[in-house]
Amino acid sequence: MASRLVVLRQRLAKTILSALDSFSGFVAPEIGERTGSFLQEGEVLFDFSLLQRVLSRMIETSFEQMVAADKAHFDELTSHIAPRMERDNLVEAVRQKLIETRRIAQGLFGLERAVEIVAIEGDTGRQPELLWRQAEHTLSRLRSPDLRLPTASTASVVIDSQTLADELEPLVTRLEAAIKAVERQSRSAITSLQTKQDAMTDHDQLIVASSRIISGFYLLARRPDLAKRIRLALRPKRQTPSDDTLTDDTQSPPPDAEPDTIPGVEPSTVP
Repeated sequence: MASRLVVLRQRLAKTILSALDSFSGFVAPEIGERTGSFLQEGEVLFDFSLLQRVLSRMIETSFEQMVAADKAHFDELTSHIAPRMERDNLVEAVRQKLIETRRIAQGLFGLERAVEIVAIEGDTGRQPELLWRQAEHTLSRLRSPDLRLPTASTASVVIDSQTLADELEPLVTRLEAAIKAVERQSRSAITSLQTKQDAMTDHDQLIVASSRIISGFYLLARRPDLAKRIRLALRPKRQTPSDDTLTDDTQSPPPDAEPDTIPGVEPSTVP
């Protein structure tokens, strides 16, 4: 699934490639005719058609690399779904176990003494890392040989700290592993995003350079109309809300969205 910004760049790349295709038709011969008379003895006219082919290959390769980086980043993001679900499920399980243990301790020993068993001050955590720390601290309390349970308010109920620890420990271990797995994948996502952004930047710079070369050659071939058309084609196209063909690509982007432009390409003022 290609991102909207990559699709935008695909459209611009097609515009540049289409313009390059015209070189072999009339631009290269026209430039050759205009510049040929200025050649001196021993000089050979530059092969403008060769330049067209090389630039086309460069743009096509650059775009393929950008698409590959975009796909890799998307795949990285989708691979996070299962680990995050696993972590969130464990958060709920650990939280419920701590709440249950805390209620038992409060019921038997009172609020002030319950904190000696369940190491939570205030609310039971919801954020994964905080909850894990509360659970891990509680587990160490329950496993401590120095733990001396207070006298219960009723002799009919007996609480065994080791049994509580045995029930809590596998959940705590799995939660820690799940948190670390999500953190590893988050770092991988940051890396893949940076790779994608670097590929987009390189592609943008190539498009900017190519557009300027093409515009200059159009002018050299006495076709300012086509030079202007290149610049207009690179300007972001906007549609009004009344347009029947309004799509997601033309909706106003959120404040932190990337602009629908290629950096370095300014609206043309060529007449």
